[in-house]
Amino acid sequence: KKRGNWEKEEDRLIIKLRKKGKNWDDISSQLPGRTKVACSRHYAQYLSGRT
Repeated sequence: KKRGNWEKEEDRLIIKLRKKGKNWDDISSQLPGRTKVACSRHYAQYLSGRT
């Protein structure tokens, strides 16, 4: 499992996939080492205002 800082590219991908209506299972499958829980928490805390 990947830990630590999120890369800008990961942020961009999460935002793009959420805009397309993808669920967290789909999104986490595109981000090796990131769980769906980690993705959803990161989005809620840092990215939801950027969409």
